[in-house]
Amino acid sequence: MALILIIPTGILVKTSNELTLINAPYPESELGFPVINWPLMALNDKDASYNDATMHYTARLKKHHSVAEVAKIEEKQYLQESLTHPLKFIGSLFTHIKKIYTDGTDGSLLLTTWSADNNGEMANLVSKMVYVNSPYRNVYLAWTTAFNLTMILLILIGVIIKVLKKEPVAYVDALILTVLGNMLLLLVWEARSRYLLMIEPIIICLACWGMNQILMNKQLLLQKAKEIYPKIKKVVNK
Repeated sequence: MALILIIPTGILVKTSNELTLINAPYPESELGFPVINWPLMALNDKDASYNDATMHYTARLKKHHSVAEVAKIEEKQYLQESLTHPLKFIGSLFTHIKKIYTDGTDGSLLLTTWSADNNGEMANLVSKMVYVNSPYRNVYLAWTTAFNLTMILLILIGVIIKVLKKEPVAYVDALILTVLGNMLLLLVWEARSRYLLMIEPIIICLACWGMNQILMNKQLLLQKAKEIYPKIKKVVNK
């Protein structure tokens, strides 16, 4: 069942990549920056975000090496930095989690409303909530954080129920893997909450699925809770 989804997706991605290369005005070796540039940039930035120094460093490397060679150099640096300074790597992960899931939409909401509203009235209304110096910004951030955590919790519970029931592979698994893969990528990518927006529709759909799993399997959850509670109580009493 999973192959039914993986194979056409792989073909689509490969075709898109080849068409991009064919129509690009530069040789493949000179296209853009290597992907590893962004994880390396995030690792070297205290806010795990955009870092001019890393961008300039990569640009200098590109003057003397192909993109493929630059990628190998920076991949080696990323691994060495992560292994020799594990606390730095772990700290970067926590910074990513904080910024991605608690920083609203990173200005995207304001930009989209401004673009869609010629008079700027809607954008002005939104700006009262999302601007850094807005008195309502903390409310906005609290709401988006609660929203993200609720969606993720519902998905997690849905997955747990699916595992407990040993349900067969289904189309929903492709959506789960999509969200999981995106979350793993965002743990090392440039830390910006707006990158969540591209999978937000899938997250909302999966959260609804998770809620349905809860409603349809209340007895199973109660049974498991009764089984786990004595064990937890025993550990606490020790």
